[in-house]
Amino acid sequence: MTQAPEDLTTFLADERAAAIAWATAVLADDEAVYIDTETTGLDERAEIVDIAVCDNAGRALVDRLVRPRGHIPSETTAVHGITYRDVANEPTWPDVYEDVCRVLNAASRIIVYNVEYDLRILAQTSSLYTLAPSGPPRTRFECAMEQYSRFMGRWDREAGRFQRMKLRGGNHRAFGDCLATVDCLRKMAAAGKTQATMF
Repeated sequence: MTQAPEDLTTFLADERAAAIAWATAVLADDEAVYIDTETTGLDERAEIVDIAVCDNAGRALVDRLVRPRGHIPSETTAVHGITYRDVANEPTWPDVYEDVCRVLNAASRIIVYNVEYDLRILAQTSSLYTLAPSGPPRTRFECAMEQYSRFMGRWDREAGRFQRMKLRGGNHRAFGDCLATVDCLRKMAAAGKTQATMF
């Protein structure tokens, strides 16, 4: 929990500026990548059915449907539109795992919208197949949702933190949500340039 100071106006302005600086730095990093997953659900048995990684230019480095071990519930299909029929002939997670790890290991930083969720999903999907832990360290993963929430500045006094902002412009498919995250950072960085021209 973050404790906001008495001067909330200054605190929010500083946090917004820090978020803008973060987005600007990520967009200037040619080795930064973005990752997103779609899954069979939200619980501890959920696994990946769609995964994408893109760069700052929006180029797909990975964009794959994945055949899960379990079924895809209809309520989950209602969110992302992926049915088991869509993935029946697709590779399983072990088939794409090494390619995903190779792309992530080559990245300087990995941007995720809601990093804790996607890290959990990556870990538990790998665990289903008893795959050895691989990929870059946790410190290279950065949360765009946290930064965008700082940028928007809606402080929840009771919770002692910023309100978590939903990703705008995504389509609940992995590649589409990667592109929406890139666009989110571009808007944040652009706000910094607009502010700079005002002085």
